[in-house]
Amino acid sequence: EMAGHGLVPFDPGVGLQVTREVLGGLSVLHDSRNLAHGALGPEHALFVIVSKKWHVAKRLRDGLARLGGFCALGFVFSEAEAHLPDLGGIGADPARRADHPVALMRLVAEVARARRIALCLDPGQTGVLEALVASGARLRVLWLDARLSDAYLAGHAARLGLVGADGGAVAAEMLEGLRRECVAEGERLRRICGPALRVWTEGTPPARIAPVLAETFDLVDTDAEALARAPHLFED
Repeated sequence: EMAGHGLVPFDPGVGLQVTREVLGGLSVLHDSRNLAHGALGPEHALFVIVSKKWHVAKRLRDGLARLGGFCALGFVFSEAEAHLPDLGGIGADPARRADHPVALMRLVAEVARARRIALCLDPGQTGVLEALVASGARLRVLWLDARLSDAYLAGHAARLGLVGADGGAVAAEMLEGLRRECVAEGERLRRICGPALRVWTEGTPPARIAPVLAETFDLVDTDAEALARAPHLFED
């Protein structure tokens, strides 16, 4: 009878889902339409842990999470599972998160009721980093400058699909090219971050790096020393 009158049956469940998706999209558009217009401010602190070796950055992130006082996230712009709070389905795709990084960080701050957000970032994601630098938040960036052995670079080439999955038979020229690119990423980090950048070079004695960690993350000395002495941080 409804079809005879040109009407379509209404499913409340479907309607609710559509409404949620529309509101979610509007929220993202509202947050991202003008990033320079108060999306974040100096009352927010962003602590960015940068490393080519993701497992190293995640270990430091875990250490900060154990200390408390941070909304400690993983590689939110690279991995779906990154310790984000429940955002109601908004920003489920890491690639879309990277389109509006400042809007995402503001949403995380609001949902988690957090003023201090720590997150991990690949050094190749310079567009995200440039947006965070310009966000208006108080920004500190720590580059975990890990040694990149030939074995690691061969595995990296495999992950990029440049060689077979076993990473074998990687030409010396390719390894050297990857190494040069990693060096160039470090140079870009210095250019983009300027005075906000701190560097933890693998092999630096804990006594020397602890004050750097205290300054970078606003930690008391005992907590900074505990992070600096964390065992196996840089191990593959």
